[in-house]
Amino acid sequence: MSISFYPAKEQIISTPKGPIQTVASIGELDLNVTNRNAAQIMNLLGFELGDDGAGQIHDVARLEQRCREELAIIRTAPEILDGGSPDECDGNWIECGHGQGYFEDRLSQLRVIAEYALLHDGVVGWS
Repeated sequence: MSISFYPAKEQIISTPKGPIQTVASIGELDLNVTNRNAAQIMNLLGFELGDDGAGQIHDVARLEQRCREELAIIRTAPEILDGGSPDECDGNWIECGHGQGYFEDRLSQLRVIAEYALLHDGVVGWS
């Protein structure tokens, strides 16, 4: 399973049963990562994904700042702080690892998404 992060706008849609609040993706940007990696990234940045399978990050300025701060830390010693992880297998459960620089790359992409959302007065959605 995976989670996608994207710049979005909150909107209210009128329905026969009353208004509902939704989130619509804006732009072409998207970052798709495994659930485990999404949780690790959000934990690293000090955010929680929650349990409902989708949501929004409203404090986009803080998200962009935390991405910038963590990227600066990773770049001081990338081989230690972002050295990759091996594949793990336990019976039918397989957890694919990732190579060196994985988190630097994903944080860079998430920062671009946050910057785009800030420019367009949006949020960062995830699902």
